[in-house]
Amino acid sequence: MIDPATARFLSLVSHEFRTPLTVIQSSCDLLESYGDRWENDRRISHYRRIQSAVVDMTALLENTALLASFDAMGYRPTPERLVPGPFLGGLLESARSMAPDRTIESSWEPESMGFPVDQRLLQASVANLLSNALRFSGGPVEVGIAIRDSRLEVRVRDRGPGIAEEDRDRIWQPFERGAGTSGIPGVGLGLAIVARGTALCGGSAALLPRDGGGIEAVLSLEQGVIE
Repeated sequence: MIDPATARFLSLVSHEFRTPLTVIQSSCDLLESYGDRWENDRRISHYRRIQSAVVDMTALLENTALLASFDAMGYRPTPERLVPGPFLGGLLESARSMAPDRTIESSWEPESMGFPVDQRLLQASVANLLSNALRFSGGPVEVGIAIRDSRLEVRVRDRGPGIAEEDRDRIWQPFERGAGTSGIPGVGLGLAIVARGTALCGGSAALLPRDGGGIEAVLSLEQGVIE
């Protein structure tokens, strides 16, 4: 028999896959039937819907696999020297494919160049913070990398509604979501990945309220060792 936790997980994941698959199927059917008669802008909008759905499904698969490696198989961080420009460029390319009309600003300090960190964990953590910022806010999103007191800091800022005080501890657990997320895709894995990934790197993660509204997500990572 499947235990209740596994059954809940399978139900949530299957539900979350159903929506992007429906989007892909619908757009493909419309493009096949009418694409040759549509204006270019209309065709592009459906291609973007397909691309966004694929990004969502890929992120869900990656989060599920990574969380499984934390829980079942163990995970040993492998630090590599960070090259922040290309690192942020790849993240922003994926984020913009999910929300092509949104403004995402990035910055990094030269001192962060070469900082040894497990880049799979860092990429997964920042990607989930960016995804949350884009899903739950409507204004510009900012991401920056800097060195503070010999630690690597990554900050993702948005101007969304923020997080209710009673949700601040709970939402770091797998499958937990904050109030006001009804109708917004997600199964509650993103912040669990962030919390466990930063902990494995000897660091910490926090969601801080911003003056003027919104959230500033902060990752603070210890310097790893490159063998």
